[in-house]
Amino acid sequence: MNNTSPRPKRREARRLAMLATFAQLCTSYSMDETLELLTTMNPQWAQLPDFTKELAKLVDSHRPQLEAEIQSVLEHWRLERLGLVERSLLLLGAVEILHKADIPPRVTINEYL
Repeated sequence: MNNTSPRPKRREARRLAMLATFAQLCTSYSMDETLELLTTMNPQWAQLPDFTKELAKLVDSHRPQLEAEIQSVLEHWRLERLGLVERSLLLLGAVEILHKADIPPRVTINEYL
């Protein structure tokens, strides 16, 4: 596989954004604090990809809107009943679809499945 392809880099960036979003849902830290802590947890994460930071900060800044959008399509569930992993994935997928027009929705859906 060609390591210069943006696909593996974006996939890893999404994975790290998911970790940051999950961690923030579990704690009372701000997203900036959460991202800073993430960089200290693993030497490989000392330089988080810009895409990771962008996604995590987009989720943080649009979270009420994203949660309302997700809640509006849940059937027989409340958002609070979803597991934190599932909530994190839904928040990230929703933020990409709603706020990243340069990424086709089908790509986003495929990445988060």
